[in-house]
Amino acid sequence: LKTPSGLADLENEPAFKRRNVTLDDVQHSSESTKSRYTLTEETDDQGNKQVKLKDNNSFLHDNVD
Repeated sequence: LKTPSGLADLENEPAFKRRNVTLDDVQHSSESTKSRYTLTEETDDQGNKQVKLKDNNSFLHDNVD
């Protein structure tokens, strides 16, 4: 910091590297982790519970507002 080149060196190196902090790899924001499947539990006419797996999730769609 005492010389202009010392300050430039600090500005050119990210703080996490100067402090020896390792960052975890994260998934890119364009990659989706949401499932397109919906798991539902329904009761039939006899009162038996049935679990169904549907391949459409009405809350997820490809069209962005």
